[in-house]
Amino acid sequence: MDGGQSPRPQQHHRMPEREGNNNHDIEGMDGAAEGDWWQNSSSNALLRYDDRGSICEPLMRKRTINTTSQIAIVGANICPIESLDYEVVENNLFKQDWRSRKKKHIFQYIIMKWTLVLLIGLLTGLVGFFNNLAVENIAGLKLLITSDLMLKERYFTAFLAYGGSNLVLAAAAAAICAYIAPAAAGSGIPEVKAYLNGVDAYSILAPSTLFVKIFGSILGVSAGFVLGKEGPMVHTGACIANLLGQ
Repeated sequence: MDGGQSPRPQQHHRMPEREGNNNHDIEGMDGAAEGDWWQNSSSNALLRYDDRGSICEPLMRKRTINTTSQIAIVGANICPIESLDYEVVENNLFKQDWRSRKKKHIFQYIIMKWTLVLLIGLLTGLVGFFNNLAVENIAGLKLLITSDLMLKERYFTAFLAYGGSNLVLAAAAAAICAYIAPAAAGSGIPEVKAYLNGVDAYSILAPSTLFVKIFGSILGVSAGFVLGKEGPMVHTGACIANLLGQ
């Protein structure tokens, strides 16, 4: 060396040995050779040494507990909506099992399937007939009383009778929907579409929902609301199908 100075011996810093089995650590990181980093058990940090042997900033810290909250994802309350998977898995095993069935079993399956479809359509039609019969009688009685009062030139009394009957019918429809089955609110078509797409909401096809759907639509239509029976009948048919499918 220049100046006659003898070269200093190069000091080799020995890396501390790892404690325990750290198979979960990431091996072979970019730019890091094996042995250039180690885990500090006191701080649970993955440390790295540079070429001079000094400790650099931690590369990453090991997470010791799972802090993810499933409730925090959807809010403070637990979401009652569930996911459905009711499609038949048509794999080779399923096809082989279906081919191995006897003709008697296949015939029973076909008869049960079409009998279920027939019962669903028949009961839904009977409910629709009952709805029309009830609406015509309630609305007819309301209009008959109003017409009799108007023929007697009691116009203010006729107005009170017509408005009061509509108010009572509307309040009854709202009360049974709010206190018995809130899932029956609305037409019902979006709920059935959601169910067919795999989303199962709470009490969407419950017997209480069917009850409120039938009598709520009767009371609502009789009260003179701007609504029809098409949407409620779709939801009613879905509830009947769910009950028969049990």
